Amino acid sequence: MSVIRTLVVLLILVLVIPFGSSFLNARQIARQEQVEQTRLQNLVRYTVGKGDVQRSISALGTIEAESVVDLGFQTSGQAAEILVKTGDYVRAGDALLRLSNENQRISYEQALLALEKANNALADLLGPVDENDIKIAQANLASAQGSYASAANKASDADIAQAQLRYDQAVNAFEEAQRKRQVSSGLDTNQYTLLDAQVGAASFNVEIARLQLQQTQTGNSGSLTEAGARIALRQKELDQLLAGPKASAITSAQITLQQAEAQLRDAEITLNRTTLYAPIDGVITKLTIEIGQPVMTGSPIIQISNMSPLGLIAQIDEEDISQIKDNMTAYVELDALPDVQLPASVKQVEIMGSEVNGVVSYDTHFAMSQLNPQVRVGMTGEAFVILESKENVLTIPPNFLHTEPDGRVFVDVIDAANKETRVEVKLGLQGSDSSEVLSGLREGDVVVVAESTSTGFPGAPQ
Repeated sequence: MSVIRTLVVLLILVLVIPFGSSFLNARQIARQEQVEQTRLQNLVRYTVGKGDVQRSISALGTIEAESVVDLGFQTSGQAAEILVKTGDYVRAGDALLRLSNENQRISYEQALLALEKANNALADLLGPVDENDIKIAQANLASAQGSYASAANKASDADIAQAQLRYDQAVNAFEEAQRKRQVSSGLDTNQYTLLDAQVGAASFNVEIARLQLQQTQTGNSGSLTEAGARIALRQKELDQLLAGPKASAITSAQITLQQAEAQLRDAEITLNRTTLYAPIDGVITKLTIEIGQPVMTGSPIIQISNMSPLGLIAQIDEEDISQIKDNMTAYVELDALPDVQLPASVKQVEIMGSEVNGVVSYDTHFAMSQLNPQVRVGMTGEAFVILESKENVLTIPPNFLHTEPDGRVFVDVIDAANKETRVEVKLGLQGSDSSEVLSGLREGDVVVVAESTSTGFPGAPQ
């Protein structure tokens, strides 16, 4: 019985063991297929197509105004008037602030009057001789001659009567001239001036007639020498009047005019210094003064920023700075506008660098065109300087590339049946976001990469 039992057991084992082995193999294959299916589902796919490739240098920076000007007064004083507030847009030449300036304004007005007086004095010297002045000088000469005649001849009663008559006539003429001047109205300036001159001449004639009458009544009370000297003096005065002003008098008047002009310029400068004007177009970005506060000479109290256009200043490492040239094409991406690329260009690279933690960098200024109205001074962002670019070429993201130690580059291509094939490719221009494919792939090919190695790649997953 033991032999039979043993044979039965052996027979059972011969029949069961192959069946169990097949069952285990089937489960293992199913598990492998499931793992493979999961792997295929988790592959990141990219359909090769045409696009643009750029090789660029990037640097972090900050948005700043085109120019910023801090302003202060050139004189001290007290703030009397504030004409702007923070945020106002001003034009070059606009008045911004004023100090108390009563004394400066009075000095300016006095200098203005002094200049007008000096101008009139010179014009009178250079202008034609006034006929009334000539008549008065002639009358003075006639009076001196009359005095001489009176001194040479004793006056008779007839002479006295005649002198009295001349005096009365002169008085009547003077009163008539005064009356005409008093009742005149509606005349122009020249006519009034003529009437005033006539009154003056008549008054002078009265005085001459009075003196002649007095001399005639008192007889020869003066010496002939005195009378002759008076005639010579009056003749000289008339001759000088007819000959015109002396060169020395003209020179003196011209010097006085020049001095008056200089004094007016100084007074105007002093007055203008009490008002602060905008030197540029821009926006008031800082104001640190209130009405009534004292102002010190040269102390900055207001700031103007030229916002048109804004620009970005970035720090580029010394390793890359040699590749940067003025006017190179660039673009700016701001943290506040993550999906917007702002066109820009390299405006200027500073000559002097700065060292921070052993790293030397150079401030590079970027001019921005087509500025987005959401951009504000102080925003942080990144500037990208385009060193080389190609358009409408076959591209692939760098995450899908496998580079061997010998420098060869491969990609994994998958077909419609999910069959993967490793293919060697030749690259052209290589950028940070994509690379140009020269050979090894065709437009429409699908390349894959494990999900864990594809984080952050640009392009459309398929």
